[in-house]
Amino acid sequence: MGVSRMTSERSVSEPPRLVSERDNVSLLLRQSEQAFRADLAEGPAWHRFQQKTQRKRWMLWLAPAAASVAITLALAAAHFRRAPAAEFAALSVTAEPIVTAEPIVAPQPVSSASDPERAAERRIPSPSAARAATPVGRIAARPILSSVDDATCRRWAHEGKAEQAVRCFEILSQGTGLGAEVALYQAARLSSDGVRDARHALALLDQHRERFPNSALRGEVEWLRVQTLEQVGELDEALSASEALLATPSGRALASKLHLLRGHIYVKARGDCAHAVREFVELLGQPGADGDDAELERAQCLEKLARASEARAAYEHYLQRSDARQAPLAEQRRLMLGSQPAAEAQPE
Repeated sequence: MGVSRMTSERSVSEPPRLVSERDNVSLLLRQSEQAFRADLAEGPAWHRFQQKTQRKRWMLWLAPAAASVAITLALAAAHFRRAPAAEFAALSVTAEPIVTAEPIVAPQPVSSASDPERAAERRIPSPSAARAATPVGRIAARPILSSVDDATCRRWAHEGKAEQAVRCFEILSQGTGLGAEVALYQAARLSSDGVRDARHALALLDQHRERFPNSALRGEVEWLRVQTLEQVGELDEALSASEALLATPSGRALASKLHLLRGHIYVKARGDCAHAVREFVELLGQPGADGDDAELERAQCLEKLARASEARAAYEHYLQRSDARQAPLAEQRRLMLGSQPAAEAQPE
């Protein structure tokens, strides 16, 4: 509409050269005007306007998406360029306990076929050697804490963070002197009682024996070792180790606990009441829970061995305890054994 109005107005008062067609200049002007009018045609002009508008819409839609992709790629590139050291620096100290990785030693070939005993020793290690050769318990090598002290280790143990405390004490045990001895013992004790990893505890105790053969904690270390051997079912070694410990001054101070443990091994694991009675008799008159358990189990063992009069006397002796925890049971068993005189029974 606008274009038609413009052309009609222009036709009323057109310049002379547009009216006249006699010279080249007027012809050129006429052609130019026609081309100009074609460019101003409504159809093509509207089509070009729509194309430009559509392009602008596409640009507005694509711009945010392109910006998001660019930001994502930049963040990904920054993540992969980050130095590995930053990863280790970010590790939490709450990781599981560790042990210092031992150097890997290549297996030595057997020197000659004429030395079969030596070859057999290399092929079949002892239980303690096998514990040292295998990874300690379920604990693998992990980043080592940069700085720890005894107070930190004990605080973690007090707070119930047993695995962190074990790891902490193991690091302290790498030193020398009494502090290292105590730290290694504490790591073994917590591994057994706190983490419930008896195999790891045994490996640490074997290490303690090798590193500190004259340790002031020898009695405590050997007593813990006996208990841990019993926990993992190495009963022959537990009985042998407890017998050796009883022959030492520190073992004699622990005699009641050692005899009670040995009696439990014979009764519960071996079903051997004859040997158990000999262990329990060592605790006659012993106050506390250990003496209570030993006297009652001694009477029960004598009953199982069909030594009725001795069993009845043992139950009567147990009932004389001021702290008899199983008095009703003991009284019931005494009555069922008859009315034989207690004087006939002599403690074994």
